[in-house]
Amino acid sequence: MERNRKLKEAQVRVDTQEEKDTLPKLPIEEVDKKVEKVPQEVVKEQGITILKHHIPTNKIVYINLLFDAKVIEEKYIPYLGLLKDVLGELDTEKRGYSQLITEIYKTTGGITFENQVYTEKNNSQAYHPKFIVKSKVIAENISSLLELVNEIITTTKFDDLSRLKQIIQETKSKLQMRVINAGDEVAMNRVFAQTSCGRGYWEKISGATYYEFICNLEKSIEKSGKEVRSNLIKVYETIFNKNNLIISVVGEEKEVETVVTNINKVICNIKTEPTKLYNLEHKSKKNIEAIITASNVQYVVKGFNFADLGYEYSGKMRVLLNILDNEYLYPRVRLQGGAYGCYSDMNKDGNLAIFSYRDPNLTRTIDVYNEAYKFLEEVDFTKEDMEKFIIGSVGQLYKPLTPDRKGEKAVADYICNVTQEDIQRWRDELLSTTNEDIRSYASMIKIGMNENYCCIVGNEGKIKENKTIFNKTSKLL
Repeated sequence: MERNRKLKEAQVRVDTQEEKDTLPKLPIEEVDKKVEKVPQEVVKEQGITILKHHIPTNKIVYINLLFDAKVIEEKYIPYLGLLKDVLGELDTEKRGYSQLITEIYKTTGGITFENQVYTEKNNSQAYHPKFIVKSKVIAENISSLLELVNEIITTTKFDDLSRLKQIIQETKSKLQMRVINAGDEVAMNRVFAQTSCGRGYWEKISGATYYEFICNLEKSIEKSGKEVRSNLIKVYETIFNKNNLIISVVGEEKEVETVVTNINKVICNIKTEPTKLYNLEHKSKKNIEAIITASNVQYVVKGFNFADLGYEYSGKMRVLLNILDNEYLYPRVRLQGGAYGCYSDMNKDGNLAIFSYRDPNLTRTIDVYNEAYKFLEEVDFTKEDMEKFIIGSVGQLYKPLTPDRKGEKAVADYICNVTQEDIQRWRDELLSTTNEDIRSYASMIKIGMNENYCCIVGNEGKIKENKTIFNKTSKLL
């Protein structure tokens, strides 16, 4: 009992000013007020948008092809997730998959495939889904890489159902581990799928919906293998189209120009005919959802879209989340509640969520989220503390980036119509944050939590114990 009492005292104890003064501090005057500008030149070649980023890379070139995924009908969207997993793992007309894999590793630094959904600032309904072919290569092998990429995206063979089944089983196994170990991501996708077309799209190619899709394919592929193959081919033949194609090249000037000069080696044989574009319809609904898994703990997420409430993204919001994380959520959900972690997350499109990680509690954590606004209403930090939160936010938001990541960020800004002026304004806002600014967001958090977009992923017993709070329950594992 005495040990428990001392533990509780330690959990709620506030550091003294003397203890805080022992920590090293960076004067806020030393924080660079100007944001870095990533070089980007936009050119058109054969009707294709090419984004050139002249960045020192030690003769390594990063080439990304971004294909417009709005050409895919809604019912086939999950097949984009599967296409990402099978490309590069199947035979082509020129060689078997094992030879292909060997050639990729021998000639290049890697060729990978991924889906990405970009959303506009302050508008999560304006989204841009892309199927991306990512690659990197040393300068002398640029031509070989471009030919390899073209081989994969124009001549992949889908007739080996046994190999397809193997890849589907491997994909299912990886997704299972993610559901168990990253339940916060699963729950956050479900929450934001209710507030955002973009995240609704992402849920279909990466979230719980995609996992269910893969499970169904695994069960049915013996009987419906031809249908799976037919659907996959349909998506494959539709997605690789020159219309709305964006190619990003990151490297030193000579190497970038070599790529542009040889660009026909990768885009030859790709279709050019116009295709219909499809948009997801936003189906507004509010669920307090429980997803049962084989976990002994919970991942508790509540979220909302602040743009829908009339707020615009601001750099000051980054300081708001830093304060919420460290001064409110950490002591109440981590130290006192026993969760491994509890954080907030936000996107420029307006989506904001609070989530716990490996949490033994459920309703207790939800109560902490719902009462966060009360803490914000009383915020009154010293000048030194506010500077600490501001500097911490700068460190989180402006981490050093590798050359390829700089290029990817510039591409995202280009697609989402984010300007250099936007980026500078957000940094200026962050650096000028005050107590009054933080208090002004209390009503936003209060209204947002009252929206009751909520998802819990976790233990069956705990969920059934609190079943009356949910209006939707499902079982994944």
